[in-house]
Amino acid sequence: MKTKKAIASLVVIVLVIAVLLSIGALADQSNTSSYRINGSNVCLRTSPIMYGDNNVLGLVQNGEIMTVTTWSHGIDNFYIWAFGVMTTGANAGKSGYVAEPYLTPNN
Repeated sequence: MKTKKAIASLVVIVLVIAVLLSIGALADQSNTSSYRINGSNVCLRTSPIMYGDNNVLGLVQNGEIMTVTTWSHGIDNFYIWAFGVMTTGANAGKSGYVAEPYLTPNN
């Protein structure tokens, strides 16, 4: 009987810990940053591949804003790429990649 109570107590403790950890992980979903496009006719791409026109979603313009959520290394190049959502301009609402040299923090 004691082992059943001990196991039940242990299960409750594990569940409480799991719930607390999941709440903490879901609480901070604000790991985004705002960047301005620095250049004219900069490609918004479907992947961090620079060579090839088949992955271009659109052209973004100087001063437009992108909300960046993640960064990654280029597949066929040495650039660091930002992935995010365009929040202004003709491509507003589209998600894609922009090479880091064409981005300036929007402080």
